[in-house]
Amino acid sequence: MLVPNTYGIWQIDLTVNGERVRKSTKTKDKKLAEKLHALTEAEMLKGSWGIGKKSYSLEDAYRKAMLEHWKGKKSGYKVEQNWTLLSEILDTSKDVSSVDSKVISELKSKLKAKGNSGATINRKMAVLRALLNLCVEWGNLPYAPKIKAEDEAEPRHRVLTDEEEISMMRFFSEKYPEQAGLFEFLLSSANRLSEALKLTWFDIDFKNNQVTFRDTKSGSTLVKPMTQVMRRVLESRKGLIRPFPYTVDMVESYWKHLRKFLGYDAQKDFVIHCLRHTCASRLVIAGMDLKRVQLWLGHKSYATTLLYAQLPPEYMSDVVLALNDTKDFDHTLSYGSQSQNSSSPVANLRVL
Repeated sequence: MLVPNTYGIWQIDLTVNGERVRKSTKTKDKKLAEKLHALTEAEMLKGSWGIGKKSYSLEDAYRKAMLEHWKGKKSGYKVEQNWTLLSEILDTSKDVSSVDSKVISELKSKLKAKGNSGATINRKMAVLRALLNLCVEWGNLPYAPKIKAEDEAEPRHRVLTDEEEISMMRFFSEKYPEQAGLFEFLLSSANRLSEALKLTWFDIDFKNNQVTFRDTKSGSTLVKPMTQVMRRVLESRKGLIRPFPYTVDMVESYWKHLRKFLGYDAQKDFVIHCLRHTCASRLVIAGMDLKRVQLWLGHKSYATTLLYAQLPPEYMSDVVLALNDTKDFDHTLSYGSQSQNSSSPVANLRVL
């Protein structure tokens, strides 16, 4: 069977003796596509399909894909990040044909055991899915196994109250005084934890009062002017080898102790990332326009900023006050005073 894709390029979809092959003809010419279809079917009937095709390990296939498919694309950076994480629990020296439903199921189980959310698992598995589909297109796989998407939870929009911020800083100042500045810095800068931990002193420009965040989640470089809090925290840490010489696991353990101290063990949304949400929310409350909030957060998508810019429910009362201050016209109509012979359109209305 030949099926055109979105761009009008014909795709071969064949099943012979229980073996299915899906591949692109790489042409919009239907007659040429039909010839390629017939040739592929003949090879499958003779049992010669795939003979002479190079066998790829997962790692070899990934490198080929990076050079031929993802090179120069914006998605390449995220693909590389997710593949590196997948490689920690997936034997990439094995042949691409070794990936079946059992391997996929085991891989998902390992990711869940490491605490990955449904959304995070889907992002990582999307790289594997794309890689296997490319192998089908190259002729190294007869078909790609189906990878079902995991259910994704609703985005978390937890923000700190003023009381929670005071309790947080008091706890860290007493229990972890050296690390306390990191959490204060994150709340003021709205940067992700990984971005702050990557900072070196070469990224700090005290003369021009700015910080350069490299290798951000979006793959871009973000230059920010320093707030008073950011500058004070960084100046207090000048004797250290790096502004924040900690690992993610270390910082997560500090936060875990904070949650226990506050009695928030059951509050799964009380995570370090809520400091970023809190900063965004406070900027909106202060009247900052969303375009500048987007720039401060380093979002490429305006829609993502809208998710972060959540206001507490109590701020809806301001909407009520604003509406109450508008002119109050009397819209009531005294139908009883209208004569039946009145020329008013209202008087002549009938309910059918």
